[in-house]
Amino acid sequence: MARHRTALRTIAPWAVLVLPLLDVVLVVSGVLPPAVGVVVAVVGEVLLVPVAFTEWALFREGWRSARAQGGDRRAAALAGFTAAAPAPVVRAARAEAGTWRSLWWAVRRRRAVAPEELPLSYTSRIGVMLWVTVLLSPLEIVVVHLLLPWEPVRLVVLVVSVVSLVWLLGFTLALQQRPHVLGADVLVLRFGHLREVVVRAADIADARAGTTVDHRRVLELADGAVSLSVLGESSVRLRLHPAATVLVDGCPVPAGQVTFFADDARGAVRELRARAAPLR
Repeated sequence: MARHRTALRTIAPWAVLVLPLLDVVLVVSGVLPPAVGVVVAVVGEVLLVPVAFTEWALFREGWRSARAQGGDRRAAALAGFTAAAPAPVVRAARAEAGTWRSLWWAVRRRRAVAPEELPLSYTSRIGVMLWVTVLLSPLEIVVVHLLLPWEPVRLVVLVVSVVSLVWLLGFTLALQQRPHVLGADVLVLRFGHLREVVVRAADIADARAGTTVDHRRVLELADGAVSLSVLGESSVRLRLHPAATVLVDGCPVPAGQVTFFADDARGAVRELRARAAPLR
């Protein structure tokens, strides 16, 4: 029974997305007549009703779990969406929404830092490189557009280049707008708008500065250890109390250790110790 439930949880999110899209593709390509396509769509919608209920149940389960772990409504909604939708869709949706939010925040000069929170930057390894790329990209787009002799190809390359530039600009802005923040109760670790790890201050048993340079991914989860690195490097190591959990992109994850990169690792450790008196 548990195996069937796990399989349903895996298939359900993809079925809601893929089956209607497949029906549209078959009609547009001429494989199915429009009338047949409409009938298939109606029948498909009826058959997907149980899937929709499954999706709602998954969302509600993720929401309740995040709220029980102390997450706010935004974190709970993200946890529910993550539980109900396929992982690639969640990542793509977060990246797209984060890009446009970063551009809007740049106009309004906003940052994701509350008055009582202490920001901890992490852009010293990557910020200059990204800004140089952003500033040089318009020149590269113009040069490539002039060199390509085929009009259709030039149009496609132009659209792709502009979209990529907008995404890169949004990501670069997000790194500055969304630093790590240390509040009275939680430490929120970020990588732009793409990744977020929330650690409760009460769960931190020890904090030390220490450089590790062999991380293969920005976010790594393994054997109770959570790492959020920048260009494969982390500089602060937290030891958590037994049975502690952290929120990773809104989802509760058991963890005994958290490592992350901060530009001023010693300063971050000093602030952690100052704000969490039990630390030794």
